[in-house]
Amino acid sequence: MDGTLAERIKNGFAAATAPLDERDPYQRSRVYREALRSNDLERMASTLRQVYAHPEPEYAEEQARPRLEEAVFGELALALDTKVSTLERRLRSRKAPLTVVPDRAEEVASHEPLVEVVGLHPIGAFAVEKELAVGEHGRGKVFKAKPGIWYGYASDGEMDDGPDRLVVVHHERVGQIEELGSSAKVHRTLVNFRDPAGWRMQLVSHGDSPPED
Repeated sequence: MDGTLAERIKNGFAAATAPLDERDPYQRSRVYREALRSNDLERMASTLRQVYAHPEPEYAEEQARPRLEEAVFGELALALDTKVSTLERRLRSRKAPLTVVPDRAEEVASHEPLVEVVGLHPIGAFAVEKELAVGEHGRGKVFKAKPGIWYGYASDGEMDDGPDRLVVVHHERVGQIEELGSSAKVHRTLVNFRDPAGWRMQLVSHGDSPPED
């Protein structure tokens, strides 16, 4: 995740937020579930702020809050290089102080559209300060990465639920994707047992250092 986006989401917890107008707890519960299913971090964070703002929390808020917190805080902690417990404590109180993270939005935008790569279609550019995380909801694997602007690509071939290969590369090495790929190493294979559909994912990187947990 781009550090600028993570900062914007985090700092949003310091702003005043109105709870959902819906009085029926079942309807509120449906809204909370839809936010979780969207897997959209900004939407989940906004919904979590609404949960915190509810004046009289009921079972809808009690059920949704821990799941939203796990999704939002886990992802933000990775992007902001901080502990989940520290982030959770600050954001629950809605007193999240501003932190110094470079705003590289203009720099990222200057790299769009991405360089064309045969067999891949561009996803977008993003800024990296020192690490890359693969995964969701804070459960990813972390790679040490060269600071700067990175490009994301997906393969043209598709699986049932998306592309069968995702590629990220530092912009200075975009012309060497095939060379880097041929010398890359498979560090481990992840298998998702929680999803009934299931998936397998191999983590492949160029270099000798394996990804960190």
